Amino acid sequence: MKFDAYLSPSRHGIYYFRWPLPLADHQPKRTTLRVSLRTRCPEQAGRLARLLTVSGEKLKESSALAGLRQNEMREMVRKFFQSVLDKHVDRVNERGLSPMQITAIQNGIDFHDEAVDGDTEISDQMLNLVGFRKAAELTQEQWADNETFLLREIRKADRDHLRAVLAHYKTLDSYEFGGEIHTVAKTLETTNKTTLGSAFDDYMSEQERAQTWRGKTADKNRRALDHLLEIFGADRVLASITQKDAQEAKKLMMELPARRKTMPATRDLNLRDATKVAGLSKISVETLNWYLQAFAAFFGWAKKNGYINDKLFDGMKVGRAKATKEERLPFAPDAMNLMFRELTQNTMGLVKSESHKWGTLIGMFTGARLNEVAQLLTDDVQEEGGVWYFNISDEGENQKEVKNKASKRKVPVHSALIEAGFLDFYKSRQRGKQFFPDYRFTKSNGYGRNLGRWFNESFTPKLGIKTPRHVFHSFRHTMITRLIQAEAPPEKAKCIVGHEQAGVTFQVYMRERYTLAQLKETIERFRL
Repeated sequence: MKFDAYLSPSRHGIYYFRWPLPLADHQPKRTTLRVSLRTRCPEQAGRLARLLTVSGEKLKESSALAGLRQNEMREMVRKFFQSVLDKHVDRVNERGLSPMQITAIQNGIDFHDEAVDGDTEISDQMLNLVGFRKAAELTQEQWADNETFLLREIRKADRDHLRAVLAHYKTLDSYEFGGEIHTVAKTLETTNKTTLGSAFDDYMSEQERAQTWRGKTADKNRRALDHLLEIFGADRVLASITQKDAQEAKKLMMELPARRKTMPATRDLNLRDATKVAGLSKISVETLNWYLQAFAAFFGWAKKNGYINDKLFDGMKVGRAKATKEERLPFAPDAMNLMFRELTQNTMGLVKSESHKWGTLIGMFTGARLNEVAQLLTDDVQEEGGVWYFNISDEGENQKEVKNKASKRKVPVHSALIEAGFLDFYKSRQRGKQFFPDYRFTKSNGYGRNLGRWFNESFTPKLGIKTPRHVFHSFRHTMITRLIQAEAPPEKAKCIVGHEQAGVTFQVYMRERYTLAQLKETIERFRL
């Protein structure tokens, strides 16, 4: 069918266009777009008609590429995760699950649940997107056209597959003895006198030994669990805490003032008294749910280790309207070029610190996290085989930290940085230990507080490009987006930004990852 734009002139000098909008070939209905143009120039109207006709043909080609119904995509996702589940169940039947594996699965479920509220970064790192695309035989164009919907469905399917694995494991981890089970439970409750404080210490030691939490995540979980000690007391017998107690604790946490430890009105009060101070804003739903999730994880561990009979705080997170937490967005090319010009030429006088200049440029051309950039040592800038690179790691004596194992990586220095004078700046810093000596460490923000505040609260607002969804972290989204658009291999792109690789091949056999020359070729595909 030709998608011609038919012109209908009226007596008032207005041309009307009827343009049938093409949908995918398997969708029978077609929509007609009506456009009006006030003009007395037939030639102008004719040019618009020809433009609409060409656009219609392009739209038809694009629709044909997508060509996937939502139910077709859901079936692809279902089949893939059914096969994943079958293999997972076979492994559980053969080997069971270790406590660390159970914790990892539970964390995976929680991360996918968090993604519903927009916090997708950790959730997406867990997805085997390469395996799914291969199994579903999706072209790059089909993936690109349907990526948002497919990612949402894959997250849900992976979450439910993990739930199914745990449910299956539980059938292998217990026996049914009718009424006898109640006698055993009652005996446990009356004989186990482990206190909350003692169990808490054991739990934290286990997490530290297993390195389940790292950096800020460990501090945040510890602060969350400290609330349990305040509410129930360290000497409270753990087995005596009931579901009703958990419900009361949740109500108490919902009344907790924000920034309780720093606000003058509450910083000297205990938790219960602080909740009684009127006129203060409460902690956010996001923070509340983090606390409740941490509580549930602790009591889940306590149940598995025989301290209690029932897992408390499970499923008690507070609901929230979807999309209240918006995802970070990549910067548009115009915004990237504007920032680059100001950072390198400083025409508006916004850049008053060499650390701010080069910290931002490094983030722009590596996609590294804010703290990964700010904590760099001079020794972290290295050269091998003619390739300069950043050695991003937690090695050193300056409280450096990385998010996970995949975050330890070598990122080649982009040619744009070298052309901007990076090596000269590096030489000027060689005498010192810290690459950015004016950045100080804080327990809550690592080394990134100074750079993050300047970028998010001064630099981008004064350039007129600041939005709630555009922050320093948007450089990661920009790097990933540009590399995908440049058809860079996804596995190499993940190595550059420090994302986990899916599958045994990469997790076991590719520990040395790609060569610097290979990664250099990949990162050079990035363009502003």
